[in-house]
Amino acid sequence: MNRDNRKMNFRSVPGRPAPRGPWKYNEPPKKKSSAGSILFTAAIVFLSFTLIITIVTAIHTYQDHLTWYNYHEDEDGLIRDYTYGNFAELMTEAYSDANIDRRYTDTEMCLHAVAEYYEAATLVRAFEAAGDEERAALYRKKMEALPEKMGEFSDAAEKIDAIVFGE
Repeated sequence: MNRDNRKMNFRSVPGRPAPRGPWKYNEPPKKKSSAGSILFTAAIVFLSFTLIITIVTAIHTYQDHLTWYNYHEDEDGLIRDYTYGNFAELMTEAYSDANIDRRYTDTEMCLHAVAEYYEAATLVRAFEAAGDEERAALYRKKMEALPEKMGEFSDAAEKIDAIVFGE
């Protein structure tokens, strides 16, 4: 047979040694899978899924972080906390809402003063319990100045005193 007339297949590539044994030239040889190759493939698939899930979680966390940064408590939420007497939550929301660029309404400013009064009252109670009269007196002065800033919510001072000091 002339070299130019014969068909080219995957076994008869020029420069490759001739195949030995009873092989079928039209079919590629079957791959043998070992337990090690199966475990290696399974590990790669598992790690790939883990990487994809980690990337998706990181993207969602980053987006939540951006959303949280722009969050601010609205006036209705602060009024709700005041109405239900949840002064600790009012203080938390007032301080977490603090931002240099944020413009507050008069009502929000009054409610922030209520939150400051609650903080000062709890600190007075804590310092008196600890026996630190100097710090307690400092926060008592702050408490005395805050009811003027509370505006229409000045009755909160009596409510807070009743809660914190039991008066």
